Parts: sequence; structure tokens; C-alpha cells
Amino acid sequence: MQQRRYTNAEHKALLKNTPSLQGHGKDGERKKRRFWPKYEAYDKSLIYYADETGVYFDMLLWKALAEVGKSSKVDTKNKHSERISVVLTVRADGLKLPLLFIIKGQPGGLFEKKELPTYDPTHVYPVQANAWMVERVWNIYLERLFAHHVEDASVLLVDNLDCHVSETSYDKTARQCSA
Repeated sequence: MQQRRYTNAEHKALLKNTPSLQGHGKDGERKKRRFWPKYEAYDKSLIYYADETGVYFDMLLWKALAEVGKSSKVDTKNKHSERISVVLTVRADGLKLPLLFIIKGQPGGLFEKKELPTYDPTHVYPVQANAWMVERVWNIYLERLFAHHVEDASVLLVDNLDCHVSETSYDKTARQCSA
């Protein structure tokens, strides 16, 4: 099937009207039933889903493991101390894009200058004070990761985090998807 190129305005309209496929049970099934009829004309290699999740690490052994039948809850006072966030992106055809690891630290600081150059260059590693997805990090994702893997007009599904659904984000994503 021949795919036509969309204008930035058309991409912006698509992005605003694209439902998230997140949801479980009946809610998730309802979202899928609304989504696929609308976008079934798209080749599955043109539909991307991106989501971020927090990863906690380097916890004390007695905090991270639990005996069978006992609580495995993490002590909340340590919850943000050793954290990174990871953005995972997958195409509807199953292809996985490289990861974006949001590292907790000072942007432009020593860690970013000295340590990050030694990391695997396949992935992208922005530094953010809390290891959270913010507009600056989202822009890094779009420019340094997503743009390098989009070959034609595409659909990008994301959650409703402010930096994903802002006017600036719509414009930038539309430009990246149609570049």
C-alpha cells in the first residue's frame, strides 16, 4: 500500500486525535477497538508506541528481596534515591527502538561530561535532576532517537504527560514524523 506524505498540520491533527492504547481489561479493549479502524490503513511499521517507566536499583538487599509470603514493598524514603527512567519504544510490527535512559544528575555536570561518553552509544542518555520526563528530555528523545528511526509519515502513541501533549510537542513531533 502506497503511503502518502502528510503535512505538519495533518500530523498535528492526527496526534491530537490519537487515543492512547494504555488501559487494562475492558477499557484497554475499548481503546483498541477505537484505534485500529481509524489507523488500519497505516502499515504497522509506521505506528510507534512510547512509554517511560521508573527503574529503581542499587537498593539494600533486605529492601529489594522478600521471603516467600512476606511483603516485597520498597521503603518509600529510598524510592527516589537510586532511580533512572527508561523510555521504551516499539513499532506495531514488533521492532524495538533503542532505549532512552533518563539519568538522575546535574545536566551539563561532571557525570554527563566524563561518565556518559563511556556508555553504549546505541542508546540515548539525557541527564535530568530527578530522572523524570520533562520537555527538555522529550525534545532529546524526538531529535536524537525517534527522528533517526522514522522513515515516513508515522503515528506516535504516548501518554498524556504535559510534555507529550503540549502545543510545542505536537509541532515538534509533526515535524519529526514528516521529516
